[in-house]
Formats: sequence, C-alpha cells, structure tokens
Amino acid sequence: MRAAGLIVEPTGQKDFGPCECCGGMSRTVWGVVHEGRRSLASYFVQWKLGQVLRHGAHFDLILGKWGEGTGRGDLAGAALGRDQVLGSSWEQEAYDVVDAVWLKDERIREIVG
Repeated sequence: MRAAGLIVEPTGQKDFGPCECCGGMSRTVWGVVHEGRRSLASYFVQWKLGQVLRHGAHFDLILGKWGEGTGRGDLAGAALGRDQVLGSSWEQEAYDVVDAVWLKDERIREIVG
C-alpha cells in the first residue's frame, strides 16, 4: 500500500457555523501530503460536527507538481469532479492521497469512525 509511505502534514483547521439546515457547526481541516521530499497534494476535508451520518464529508485535493522549483504559476489548473478522476491518470494518486489522509490525519477521526 503506497499510502503507508506517504507523509501527512496537517497545516490548518477552522470551525464555522451554525449550519442553516441543522444548526450544527462545521469543521474544515487541511494539510499537505508528501512522498519523501516531494509534495504530492494539498487536501481539505470538511464535515458537520456530530452530523457525519446525515451530511457525510467532503474531500478536496489539489494534485500535481507544485511547490519550490516547479515553475507552476497557478495553484490549480482545473477543477475535476469524481467521475472525471475515475479512470484518468490522476485516479491512483488521488486514492493514495485520500488513503494516507484517512489513515494518518488524527483530526478526522470523527468521520473515520
């Protein structure tokens, strides 16, 4: 499993709300996933506290070459939906990054269950 060798670096967290539909608070956590010295992705996970079964959780990933020495001017070239990633050249990397976050970011224990 590639996720075992990936390093998850939590970098921020914010709570906000209340939610209009349920009155609950939401939490967003974010960080960076590295493979050795190379940054693979930035991630954001959002969910409603105490309402995971009702609302689920939302994962956003920024994949691709970025960081010092890459020369990339834009943070993200295009927003892709799940269906666009499945079957694409990004699919395995997206799975690996989500697996690493799922297993290693202690802040999301509520959604991992």
